[in-house]
Amino acid sequence: MELILVDDASTDGTVDLLRSFAAVDGRISVTALPTNHGANHCRNLGIARARGQCIIFLDADDLLAPHCLERRLAMMEGSGLQFSVSTMEVFRVRPGDHGQRWVPFSRDPLSDFFMHRLPWQTMQPIWDRAFLQQIGGFDEAFSRHQDVEMHTRALLSPGVRFRMHDTEPDCHYRIAEERKVIDPQRLLSSFAASAVLYCTKFSDDAARLRRRSMLLGIIHRTYLQMLLYAKLGRINRGTLAELEEVLFAPALRAALPAYKWWLLRLTRWYNLLPFRLPGVNLLLFRLIIQGR
Repeated sequence: MELILVDDASTDGTVDLLRSFAAVDGRISVTALPTNHGANHCRNLGIARARGQCIIFLDADDLLAPHCLERRLAMMEGSGLQFSVSTMEVFRVRPGDHGQRWVPFSRDPLSDFFMHRLPWQTMQPIWDRAFLQQIGGFDEAFSRHQDVEMHTRALLSPGVRFRMHDTEPDCHYRIAEERKVIDPQRLLSSFAASAVLYCTKFSDDAARLRRRSMLLGIIHRTYLQMLLYAKLGRINRGTLAELEEVLFAPALRAALPAYKWWLLRLTRWYNLLPFRLPGVNLLLFRLIIQGR
């Protein structure tokens, strides 16, 4: 095993702590960046410096179960797979306190990623390192949705070999309150810009597969986030209008059929009402992504 730690210019003493671990365990290496570059750059550094046959990504506040490495390697060894996906559990303070599981079961994971109905998250796959290098790792142009972009690209690879497993959870994704970003405008702006970039990047592939309208799923889901923040008062209506200018870029607007633009405006009106009815947003989502 090798543990490759990439510190993205932290200022709280983390680097010294990590180096103290590396000093007594040769399996641990530490790369300390002098300036912040973002998650994609750090993960790509990890890929470049890895020597093992397989790679798992782990963010700083999440957890792997004690059996994770052993069981995932057993799934990969001799399988010929380029990646394998396991079940993840969501938690707040300690594993088991939330109850939600993210089981990677999908009949058509590529379509699910196109629609932003995400079948798995960054931590769940174990990757063949050569395959990760072949597809180019993470796209550093994406400030958000970076795992969605890379998983989509992996699934578009000709003849890709992968398997999904409904397993006992072997990784744990933290959703504690203290993780929430205090600058909602910056957060939503990066989500919006990345959603548009995702649609643009995969437009030709989706059109070739006759699934182009599915890409509007990421636009709809991002818009719902923006509208929720506006409804809760975390952003004002002026900020919402600025964010809408980012999300509904001119090229996207020009390509939208008139009725889908009307459905997005209906989404705005409905989600800013003081009440909500079960199933309305799901219906709007399905209408928006239908067609080719």
